[in-house]
Amino acid sequence: MYKRQAVARAVPCLTTVQALAAAVQGIDALTRGEVGVSSLQEHAERLTAAREA
Repeated sequence: MYKRQAVARAVPCLTTVQALAAAVQGIDALTRGEVGVSSLQEHAERLTAAREA
């Protein structure tokens, strides 16, 4: 019921912790001006480097 109402009002409805984490990361990137286009390989390299740090 809540999801249907959120969609009808164009309000984001995050139903998992993973979705919430992705939204927070996206908002953070937007506020830092770091939104851009990259390949999946580039993204995977950055994630691997961050995990190893």
